[in-house]
Amino acid sequence: MRRARGYTLIEVVAAFALLAMGLGLLLGILGGGVGQARWSAEASEAAQHAQTLLDTVGVGAPIEPGSLEGESGDGRFRWTLAVEEYEHEYGDEEQGVAPAGEPARGVQVLKLYKVELAMRWGAEGPRERAVFRTLRLRQVAME
Repeated sequence: MRRARGYTLIEVVAAFALLAMGLGLLLGILGGGVGQARWSAEASEAAQHAQTLLDTVGVGAPIEPGSLEGESGDGRFRWTLAVEEYEHEYGDEEQGVAPAGEPARGVQVLKLYKVELAMRWGAEGPRERAVFRTLRLRQVAME
């Protein structure tokens, strides 16, 4: 009598167990990749909103120290904008002195302002925040 050739039950169960572990690992990796891609898209969109907000600072109205809060039109992104004078001033009042020794009127001095924009989105966890900083100049008339 010949024995039938084939796989034993233990071999089949072991093969299915290995297959299940491999598929579970693969799905975990793919799921992490999808989450990373979603976070990257949200961070990129937050950076675009930030660039738009920073581009409007000092346009239409002079830059003034202070802070503002708001959110994007769809409510997904919240922001806080803080403006403060930067310690260094460019320009020199001495440049406006007339030859007779009297100060000239209407001399323009450039003041530097630090602009900081904090963006938040989602559950506002540590990975769902970004801070953008820039410096802006403003001409100030000397009287």
